[in-house]
Amino acid sequence: MSSGSIIGAGLGRRGSKIQWSTAGKIVIAWFITLPAAAAVGAVASGIARLGVIGLVLDAVIGTVVILGLYLWSLRKPHEQASAIEVDVAANAVLTRKELRDMQRKKRADAVAQRRAELSRERTLRRMAARKGGRR
Repeated sequence: MSSGSIIGAGLGRRGSKIQWSTAGKIVIAWFITLPAAAAVGAVASGIARLGVIGLVLDAVIGTVVILGLYLWSLRKPHEQASAIEVDVAANAVLTRKELRDMQRKKRADAVAQRRAELSRERTLRRMAARKGGRR
């Protein structure tokens, strides 16, 4: 649902850029997800027809699968920076000018931070030099 809105927002805004390769991946994921969900539902329904034992078995299998996926996700935690959706959303919603302005601001902030670090280092060196000269 959110991927459709992101693509729609990109199409609706003038000057916005859509990454069609990402949109293609989303469509492929839909074609894989829907049949896979149907297959899992059919298997769960077949097991549930065994009666109460089948329902309990469905619950246990579901819990084990969910717990396994959760533990598997902990092996390599992901950060927001590695999520492609952030880039897609930014490209779809922001105009090119807004993206350039945002990138310039990030660079300017990084330069300002580095200048502050260098200034602190020079101040510390001067203080150390003065202290060394007094001895």
